[in-house]
Amino acid sequence: VMSAVRKPGANQHTPIVILTDSLSDDRAKQCMAAGASSVVDKSSNNVTDFYGRIYAIFSYWLTVNHCQLAR
Repeated sequence: VMSAVRKPGANQHTPIVILTDSLSDDRAKQCMAAGASSVVDKSSNNVTDFYGRIYAIFSYWLTVNHCQLAR
């Protein structure tokens, strides 16, 4: 899926965030090598913590994208 989304000339600036419940260094490196913008461990014991992580992801990438558009 990542190679289709990141094909040359398409979606080069679209952030792709991988959410996983089994984050290892090897898995993170594989995702980043395939074109992911970020890899985030989604495992959490409570919903509030999970929503906090999702909010942080959106906040970060919306800020980054806004700055890129302003250039």
